[in-house]
Amino acid sequence: MVTQLGILTLGLHVGVNAASVAESALMMLLMLAKRVREQHTTFQQRGLGRPLGTQLAGKTLGIVGMGAIGDVAHFVSCDKDMPRDFLL
Repeated sequence: MVTQLGILTLGLHVGVNAASVAESALMMLLMLAKRVREQHTTFQQRGLGRPLGTQLAGKTLGIVGMGAIGDVAHFVSCDKDMPRDFLL
């Protein structure tokens, strides 16, 4: 069905690069939550002000699927202050 929609699929072994992909996804999540780009621009302009971004403690991390990548994302994000919801 996916190839019928014109989406390219690859037959890779399950779990190949799962750790790297999960870590990259979590890194992007943190960068967005902490507004790293805006903070960098403000720092370059020698500007100080109130901190940007959102504190993630107590927030819920939604993980869609528990394949190889979802499993690693769950393991890396294990924190007693961050509940996780799973959509399987």
